[in-house]
Amino acid sequence: MQIVLLLQGLPEGKVRKKITDSFKKSIQFYVVYIIMGFKGPGTAVAVLEIKNEDRQKIKNSIQIDSKNVTVTVLPANLNDIYMFGISDETRKMFESPESVNHFVQLAIKEMKEVETENFFNNQNRLQDVKYDVQRTIDRPEYQVYSFGSRDQGLGLKNSDCDIFIDTGDMYNGNKLQSKEEQEILIKKLFNILKEHPVTFDELIFIPNARVPIIRFKHETTGLRCDISCRNGISIENTFLIRKYLDMDWRVKWVIIAVKLWAKQNDLIGFNKFTSYALLWMTLYVLMQADIVIPVAHLQQLYKGPKKKVAGWECGFCQGKINDIPKSKNTDSPYKLFQNFFYFYGQPNRTSFKDAVLCPLIGGEIRKESFEKLSLPHAFRSYVEIMKTQNEEEKEYFKLDCVLCIQDPLELSHNLTKFVDGAIMKRFKLLCTFSADHLDANSGAGVQ
Repeated sequence: MQIVLLLQGLPEGKVRKKITDSFKKSIQFYVVYIIMGFKGPGTAVAVLEIKNEDRQKIKNSIQIDSKNVTVTVLPANLNDIYMFGISDETRKMFESPESVNHFVQLAIKEMKEVETENFFNNQNRLQDVKYDVQRTIDRPEYQVYSFGSRDQGLGLKNSDCDIFIDTGDMYNGNKLQSKEEQEILIKKLFNILKEHPVTFDELIFIPNARVPIIRFKHETTGLRCDISCRNGISIENTFLIRKYLDMDWRVKWVIIAVKLWAKQNDLIGFNKFTSYALLWMTLYVLMQADIVIPVAHLQQLYKGPKKKVAGWECGFCQGKINDIPKSKNTDSPYKLFQNFFYFYGQPNRTSFKDAVLCPLIGGEIRKESFEKLSLPHAFRSYVEIMKTQNEEEKEYFKLDCVLCIQDPLELSHNLTKFVDGAIMKRFKLLCTFSADHLDANSGAGVQ
């Protein structure tokens, strides 16, 4: 027989093997699977195959690293198991279409306040951070840019801020692009900032990130910030996202709803999803419903001057685009929110394993096509870079991942390459339950 156990109060670190070792002391079993973080940090669900007579031997708690871990036997019904997995805050949000809309509208109100807030002397907090960075570095030729959720209009009060510093001809990726050169440059900036601990607190140099960064807390505003120096691709992406937010009012609503859901269920973080990845995962689903057009279609509509950043075409991101088609889809945002969960929660969906989801074209490409560089015309910049760059400079799109979402500008970047298998399992389980729960409580939907 199979038994499903909820474990709560787990210590930090790698404890998967310790869980199985603890059970071995009292029962004979076979581990079907263990999903870490099932109900947030310090939790897991373990599905075990055991003998019927061993069921009574399951204890209410086990010891792991001298910590008392609570063990709860869950109902065998799969929907009941999902109920244990989803957060209390999400269950509250999912009570009705009106409650979902209430949560989203509260977030929209906060985001508007973040965009318009005054900190002092008519400067908002983001501008204050940029000013202090520029003043401290004291190099007039350096350009300080901000990007990310706060510039997209999707920033909450506790959202981090992201800063790119162009130290001279860096924006377009024309120099100092290697990992080694970036580490040297970022280290120099780090040494400057650490001389000002009153302004830049909790300063950390992170050389091993995909793009080396400096992380700190800005004391005056309380904002946590990341600084990078590689190129301006993230600024271009920020402008692109704003274009999508302007296409249809429902886009922002659905993106916010997904972001709230992911935060409530601890799906954002290290070895999990990034907010940026979830945003493009949401836009991809909206492309399937013809709410927005694929990125390649935007590129075709753009008639202005070309501009490449680090080899990727970006002219259309900030350029004016006329005649963007309006969606004829009349679905409510609530229905589109449901579609996100239907799409990613399909139990028999195999394309996540075999294909790459590409917002560039609004469709899937088989992984073998990436391996052979046998790709459609829209991917020509990726094919060109892979064929012409030196081997040590190439960044191949990472295919051996549980989920592959391609960045629509930086085509060699898999946005979900660090998502581990346990998080993906949990994500799909939560999507399946969320779709069912929203469907059961849909009523008339949010108009």
